[in-house]
Amino acid sequence: MKWYFCANEDGLFRYETSIRVAVESALANTTLDPHVIYDGGEHPILDWMRSRGVTVVRRRTPLEIDILARADGPGFKHRIALAVYLRYEVPLAEPNEDFCLYTDSDVMFVADPDVEAVKPATLSAAPEFIPEDWSYFNSGVMMMNLNTMRRDYEGLMARSREMLGGDTPYDQPALNDFYAGRWDHLPLEWNWKPYWGHNPVAKIVHFHGPKFQVMRYLLGEGPETLVHDIWRELFERSPKAYRLYLDQARSFVPELDMD
Repeated sequence: MKWYFCANEDGLFRYETSIRVAVESALANTTLDPHVIYDGGEHPILDWMRSRGVTVVRRRTPLEIDILARADGPGFKHRIALAVYLRYEVPLAEPNEDFCLYTDSDVMFVADPDVEAVKPATLSAAPEFIPEDWSYFNSGVMMMNLNTMRRDYEGLMARSREMLGGDTPYDQPALNDFYAGRWDHLPLEWNWKPYWGHNPVAKIVHFHGPKFQVMRYLLGEGPETLVHDIWRELFERSPKAYRLYLDQARSFVPELDMD
């Protein structure tokens, strides 16, 4: 099955190490066919991705005008919005398949998820911060029913434009609003967060919150860097798990310590 993630040019500069971990771990531990939806110019990591078998699909979000119409500030960054709304483009970028796996680029595949066993009517997703709270899903890992989401595309875009006109932070609230009561549960092991502790049966670890540079600093292994309060709070829930997953990421990308 095809696996999609998304990036823009700014994201390649900022999250190159995360992308390398995601791709290398997928190639090592899964049978997934990697694809990236990309908005931007040429960059050396694109050549690296192509050399690793990643198909690069160039698209730009039609929401660009609406995104740029909002003020750029601490609660809403144009560079982030222009990247995260690219996930809406997956169903149109993949016109022939019925289902695919989408993840953010800050994941690590630790085992092969049984993608053929998960076929939602719309999409499957897992909770955000609290494993037991299924009232709101995290869009960082989703199994997509591409046929349904192609039909829903214009409606989702219209609702997202409405919410961008307010104070909605990015796409996840719009997805939760549009698909309220219509999404299926994804196994927690497919979107496992390090701050939930170490899980020996996890399939996909999502570095939701602190990224590698911050993890290294908080573990006393790297140079001082900016740490937001929420990142520190998440890290302090399970430092042991962060150390274990950081070490595992190093096995895929040894130059991680150079980030």
